[in-house]
Amino acid sequence: MLNQKELEKIRQFNRQYTNKLGIMNKNIFETGLKWSEARLLLEIYLNHFKTPKDLVNQLNLDKSYVSRTVNSLVKKQMLNKVQSKSDLRAVNLALTEKGISVSKRLNNESNEQIISMLSNLSEQEQNSFYNSISNINSILFKE
Repeated sequence: MLNQKELEKIRQFNRQYTNKLGIMNKNIFETGLKWSEARLLLEIYLNHFKTPKDLVNQLNLDKSYVSRTVNSLVKKQMLNKVQSKSDLRAVNLALTEKGISVSKRLNNESNEQIISMLSNLSEQEQNSFYNSISNINSILFKE
């Protein structure tokens, strides 16, 4: 069991890393999107989620939260909601051209952000960082 000092160190890292990534920013990479909107847009783009239910189930999110975020993305013309032909109660999600373009930009800028963040590190430090992240992923997420 971790002691209080170790827990505080982990929480400090979490706060610093989320700050470094700009997760609390209201305008991610100058796209006009909040972090929550950008995250769902990227999940739809990268993982080909087709319905709000996919987002709820795969990301373990609240249904009303997903609904509000999807509706916001529809208003911003990033997503279209299309009535399902097989289930009239359901809708399918489709990225608009603008949504695809912004998703690509978010993906590229996220990569550039990591490159920039690690650019002052030596190759050995970058490898150590990568190995540490890989280790955390394998422990926490069984990857």
